[in-house]
Amino acid sequence: MGGLVSWFRRDEEVRLENDGTFATENVTVMRGICHFKGRTIIDRHTITMSNPCAEATCWAPLKVVLLTKCPTPELGYGCTLVNGSQAEYPWCCPQAICY
Repeated sequence: MGGLVSWFRRDEEVRLENDGTFATENVTVMRGICHFKGRTIIDRHTITMSNPCAEATCWAPLKVVLLTKCPTPELGYGCTLVNGSQAEYPWCCPQAICY
């Protein structure tokens, strides 16, 4: 993972995989704890969030938070996309509702 971080631009989200995984570089880290979007995350621990709707994992030595965001639901015939609730990930993810 260390090699991936070397090409990031400051304070930017970078997509790592097509599965909705992103990395945010230059996260504030104090005593092995990432401070991100008003939340604290212990090194190598994962929390769920509602804003953004994601799962966030702290990598304190790299000053990186990995975000796993919602997958994009496939819309079949007769389906519409409905925004998720204000709950935390994954319940805040949009869902396909089919009639």
